[in-house]
Amino acid sequence: MAAFTIFDHGGPHLLNNPSTQIAFFAFLGLAFAPRVWNAAIFGAYKSANQRAAAKAATLEERADEEAHRVRSVNVDQALTAYKSAEAVGAFIVTVLVALIVITAYWVGSFPKDPSLGVSLGVGIFVLVISLFVVVLCIDWLSETKAARWAGQKLSSLAKPGHYLAAFYDWIDSGLVYIGAHVAGADHFRATSRYSVLSVTLLALVLMGWFLPPPYGVAPVLLGFVLAFSISRLWSWVEEDRNLASITQFSPKAPRRVGFREDFRDETLLGFIFVLLLIPVGIMQVHQSELFGGPLFNNVDPSKPIPADNYVVWLGYFGFELAKALPIVDWADIYHLGPGSDSITPIRPLGMHAVFAARALVDLLLIAALLQAIGIASRNRQQKFLYARGQINRLDELVEKREIAKAIRHTAVTPASGGKTTFELGRLADSEFVNFRVYNEGRLRELFIKSDPADIIRDFIAQIFAERGVKPAPAMVIVQDIAS
Repeated sequence: MAAFTIFDHGGPHLLNNPSTQIAFFAFLGLAFAPRVWNAAIFGAYKSANQRAAAKAATLEERADEEAHRVRSVNVDQALTAYKSAEAVGAFIVTVLVALIVITAYWVGSFPKDPSLGVSLGVGIFVLVISLFVVVLCIDWLSETKAARWAGQKLSSLAKPGHYLAAFYDWIDSGLVYIGAHVAGADHFRATSRYSVLSVTLLALVLMGWFLPPPYGVAPVLLGFVLAFSISRLWSWVEEDRNLASITQFSPKAPRRVGFREDFRDETLLGFIFVLLLIPVGIMQVHQSELFGGPLFNNVDPSKPIPADNYVVWLGYFGFELAKALPIVDWADIYHLGPGSDSITPIRPLGMHAVFAARALVDLLLIAALLQAIGIASRNRQQKFLYARGQINRLDELVEKREIAKAIRHTAVTPASGGKTTFELGRLADSEFVNFRVYNEGRLRELFIKSDPADIIRDFIAQIFAERGVKPAPAMVIVQDIAS
């Protein structure tokens, strides 16, 4: 599909014909239909399993009727409070986003650049200081009569907020269960996930650029959705990891998607393509005059904006990207402006487009980078605490990565092709996690769950042999031999 758009852009221009456009988007829809169908079925299967697990846990708790009755009351009260807080939060966030959009639209409607008076600047300063004070004194303020009265008033927002919270949760679930699946997140091999995601998003970038305006907006929006879907899946995985850590890795702890994979690299890869899609989308909206007029002019009014020069749009967005990054907003500080070969936004539509692009960078890309840095720090902290003996196991993602690393660096395969053994003494090196003293129950669980032909089973068996204990109950070993 992408190759056809490139060919048509430089040749017969068949996509300017409405019938060709209908056929093109029909084929594009058919290309994604199998993935969407599989994702919907798989999502329904996961939801059914989660409901079955929750029902089984409830039946197990009912063995002790009195404890179940007391716990049910507490759980119902906690669930009601949680959903009310979630609903109020959804309502407040919706109102804040609406106010930001309305304010941006209002300021953009001014005929020339507005100026801020001293009194308004002082007001903004006081507001920021007040926010810090409220957060600092939040525990004390929550006990005051005024705070309780405000809480009661805010609780009245829970009813309309429930619909918003349910709507946002529905969208979030669709992104994770369908969008991320379409983007290739459910493949077991990392190379397969990277390949599907990269090829899909690259094709959407090319289609977005070479399709005639405004039809290129469709693949651009689809690319945003797929990249954001991977990001939301990553967030769900991290929430499950945190919950597992809080519950000390209890198997009864609820998990939405588990944490079979990290998806950090996939998220960052997706956002790399978002950076390519944003200037393409801005170009498409500008050339099509989708919102009633052009968005940009050339800095030199005597020169038109080159129609097919991606570098012009990429260069302008790179300049705005530097302004969007926190701390390094050097362009505004030193009054650096675009050169004569660049473009400048037309008020108000162009400024709205720039605002949307910079908000996307701030809210999604920067947040993802900060989250990745925070997770990397937490993973290092886990290994440090394990080395000091303060914890006796790691979470499953770090564990999986470190076991693979340990096996890779300690495995010794004889030249004659015999059984692989492991130099377990090397695990004492600081660069490795010392699995010789790892939690015995967790090692036994990994041994039982692994495939008999998997090298991890030989690795764990040698650790248990060194300890002088059996890696699994005799019944499990007999079953493995029989199979």
